[in-house]
Amino acid sequence: MEIQEYACSVLGNLMVDNDATRECGHACSIHLDVQKAMQEFSMECSVMYEACWALQNYMDGCSTHSAQEETHTLNTGKNRNVAACGQAELHQEIQSAMSEHAHDADLQVEALCALGHYCLEDANRVKAGQSDTHLSIQQALRHHITDRNVVYSACGALAKLCLNLESTHRAGEANLHLDVQVAMQRYSTPRDIQFRACAALWMYCADAENRERAFSVNVHVEVQKAMIQFSMDVDLQCQACGALGIFCENCYSKYYQLATHILNKTNPAEAVPTMTTEHLMIELAK
Repeated sequence: MEIQEYACSVLGNLMVDNDATRECGHACSIHLDVQKAMQEFSMECSVMYEACWALQNYMDGCSTHSAQEETHTLNTGKNRNVAACGQAELHQEIQSAMSEHAHDADLQVEALCALGHYCLEDANRVKAGQSDTHLSIQQALRHHITDRNVVYSACGALAKLCLNLESTHRAGEANLHLDVQVAMQRYSTPRDIQFRACAALWMYCADAENRERAFSVNVHVEVQKAMIQFSMDVDLQCQACGALGIFCENCYSKYYQLATHILNKTNPAEAVPTMTTEHLMIELAK
């Protein structure tokens, strides 16, 4: 056991910000050796911790960029290792680690980081979604809401998982917007958590039903608070605007349908005066 733990630790350290080492790891399918260690020593928290550390660095180190930026970066040629992990369905071992060692916050952080990178490949997001990875993320958020590192990593993993609409819908059925909302309320000042939470909501609200769910509990208010708190942070403002933009899509769609309906019934010159605020509010409420 000690040898496997040490070996995974060394592998992880060797691959930190080192593309050449990752290339070597890919050439000899090192992820499969890590997978074997996770399967054989699934009950050993220390082994699982180091294995998750090795996997996340094999798939590239944790990034502070948005989910969209990370996807673009990996799609330009750095996703071979991510795809290899997907072919081995390594999300299952990561989920197992999170479930077996749910009490260990440090392991949850490493596992969530590994999941986040795993989900930068769409085929992997589909597999992870079908395996209810969103529930593992939700469990981590709920069990470790007092640990900001877990919350930060969970929001990042959720944002990337939700780049796939099918997985997003599943997350919505589990009401994960409520967990993100609690995280934003509890950690209103750490910029990094607000940034990733806004990114998660942006992806999450791509699903129409999720937008309705989020609207019903005023999740947009948390986004507004983040924008006010970090008004000079351009990157966060972009994530927040993205979240609000897609969050309001239902309303815009309904407004467009209403305007088209009125213009089709009347002369365009006569339609504009009838579009009062009171009229719109009544019609949009229907």
